[in-house]
Amino acid sequence: MSEPSVRQRRVADLVARELSVILQQRARDPRLHAVVITGVRVSGDLRQATVFVSSVTPEDRGMLVEALVGSEPFLRRELAERVHLRYVPTLSFHLDETFDRASRIESLLDQVARDSEESGDVAQAD
Repeated sequence: MSEPSVRQRRVADLVARELSVILQQRARDPRLHAVVITGVRVSGDLRQATVFVSSVTPEDRGMLVEALVGSEPFLRRELAERVHLRYVPTLSFHLDETFDRASRIESLLDQVARDSEESGDVAQAD
């Protein structure tokens, strides 16, 4: 997979920024107010955008993507009014689990450190 072009990155940043504003200010579905957009990737022809999302409340993540998919026509229409692009990209939403994985790795590293301290296997720095 090649690196995105400067134009792709600029459009992705614009879509992320405007979607965040739309979700906070215009969305009427209360499930969408807790959405955090963690990243956007735009296709080479700028017609498709993959939006990675997470939620501030972990218990809402299950229905988050479902709510966003149901609101895609609204979000795309609002996006079209805010951005000046030849084509407003179609939006697909994916749950971003990066923070969960990072938290899991961090807890495992903490566990290893505690186990090492308890067993006296602490590495000595020279």
